Amino acid sequence: MPNLGIVAANPGRIRISRTRETMLDGNDNVRLVMLQRSRTSAPATQLGRDLTVEPGGAVALFNCDLNAITFPEPSKLLALNLTRKMLRPLLRDFDMVLGRVIPKQVAPLRLLASYIEAVLNEPAPPTAEFSQLISAHIYDLASLTMGATRDAAELAPGPNNPMTPSSCIGL
Repeated sequence: MPNLGIVAANPGRIRISRTRETMLDGNDNVRLVMLQRSRTSAPATQLGRDLTVEPGGAVALFNCDLNAITFPEPSKLLALNLTRKMLRPLLRDFDMVLGRVIPKQVAPLRLLASYIEAVLNEPAPPTAEFSQLISAHIYDLASLTMGATRDAAELAPGPNNPMTPSSCIGL
C-alpha cells in the first residue's frame, strides 16, 4: 500500500524492539501495534516509560526512539507502519501520540482492525488506484484512533459525513 506497511502475525513469545542499532536505518515512522487476541497483556516501553497494552488495545510507538513490546504468550497482532508525513497533519497533537496506549473500547480502533482484516482477506491484491483508497481510509481510521484534528475528523467517514473526498475515488 502507498505510504503504509501492514503486518498481521500470530507470534509466540517474542520481544520486538527498536534499539540504537536498528534506529540507524533512518525509519522515523509511527508503528501502531494492535494486540487483537491474547490471554495476557503485552508490556511495552517507549523512551523508558513502561506501558501496558491490554488484549484488544493498541499502542503507538515511534521508530526513531528506543522502544519495545513483548508478547509473553502466543498472540494475534496487527501492526501498521505509518509515515509521519502522512499522519502528522491528521492528528490534533502529534507528540501526544508517542507511547500512547489506546484501550479496546475506542470505537475507531475496533473499526480499523476490522477494516484491515477485511483488506487482508481479499483474494486478489488491489489495483494501484484501489490501494491508494485503502491507504487513505486506513490513515483516516488510524488518525481517529489516535486523536484526529477537527478537520481530519470532519473529513473521515461517519454518521454525519458518510462520504469523504477520498472515498469517492473510483466509485
